[in-house]
Amino acid sequence: MSSNESLKAFVCPSCGAPLEVREGAKTVICRYCHMTVSIPQEPEPIIIEVPRTVPASARRNRDAEEKQKQLAITYSLVGVIFVFLIWSFLSKASEPPPPQVIVYHSPVPTHTLPPPYAGQLLTFTTIPDSASSSLVDSKDIDLDGEGNLLVTEHTSNASIVYKLDPEGNFLAKEFETDYNITSFSEGPDRGIITTFGFDVHVYKNGNEEILVLPNLFANDVVFGKDGSFYVVGLDHTITRYDPTGVVNLEINKVFETQLNSQESESHLAVDDLGNMYLLGVNNAAVLKFAPDGSLLGKFDGKNSGYISHPKAIAVDSAGRIFIGEFRGVLVFDEDFRFIDTLTNIEDFYLRALVVDGDNHLYLLTDENTVRKYQLPAVSQ
Repeated sequence: MSSNESLKAFVCPSCGAPLEVREGAKTVICRYCHMTVSIPQEPEPIIIEVPRTVPASARRNRDAEEKQKQLAITYSLVGVIFVFLIWSFLSKASEPPPPQVIVYHSPVPTHTLPPPYAGQLLTFTTIPDSASSSLVDSKDIDLDGEGNLLVTEHTSNASIVYKLDPEGNFLAKEFETDYNITSFSEGPDRGIITTFGFDVHVYKNGNEEILVLPNLFANDVVFGKDGSFYVVGLDHTITRYDPTGVVNLEINKVFETQLNSQESESHLAVDDLGNMYLLGVNNAAVLKFAPDGSLLGKFDGKNSGYISHPKAIAVDSAGRIFIGEFRGVLVFDEDFRFIDTLTNIEDFYLRALVVDGDNHLYLLTDENTVRKYQLPAVSQ
């Protein structure tokens, strides 16, 4: 460009870019949008020719700007959604989890319940004459040498011992007295010991009195297998007599000596070996003594949780110990390990019990009945 050529500055009316116009020029083309612009001549007006279409390059620039705006808006929306999701996740994570509910399903039994330890065989009355049943009160039960039952009955003016067979059929009147019998036992050869109040009477052949032991205040009397007999006195001393009535063993004041405790009522059982088992009703305890009088064991029924209100005790030839309560019978082995409980005896009160040599258990009830049970045999 020569020095004598002067330039005037104009702006493109289309894209706003600066235009360089030589003096005297009537038109100029924009370098950016290629629009032809008329240069006004004084006094002539400026005439601008606007092309019918926007050049491609301008469209591309405009489209690029539009895309950038759309991308910016899109990125903004994505950012907002991302922030919302993060906030939701953190909010749920801070909340305590709902309590877990666990449903337990009981397993389907795969076996049946075991049978009761002893099955009841029959029930029978202890009174032959039903017309006088309201006047009779059954108190004690025992066995004779042939396995028959002996049941002691109290009436208004006498005590009678009836003999029944193992099926409950009446056999005979075994013994009768005008005194109130408080304890009764029959041994070999129909030897009988009874307590009449304070005294103990000993018989042979069922009715021939051979000995009277006065003022013993006996709690219980028992015959041994060898013909010896045992008397538990008021102070719970165990005295053993030979068949002629001579004392050959004394175990003095058992509960006071062994438990340092008082007792009001006690019952004795003797096994085939001559071991003695003394049950204390108030202490709910059993003490086992050897034939020489030495202590073999103590069983504290209350602290063990087994015994609460004992009433009777019996021992079978296998050494099983049966402890009768008002409404049940507990079975233990010879070392007082619990074996089982008799069932289905909730509807009466127990008064006495006895076990025969054929695994039969007989329970005397307050209803003047005897219930007979079959015990399982003990394997040797």
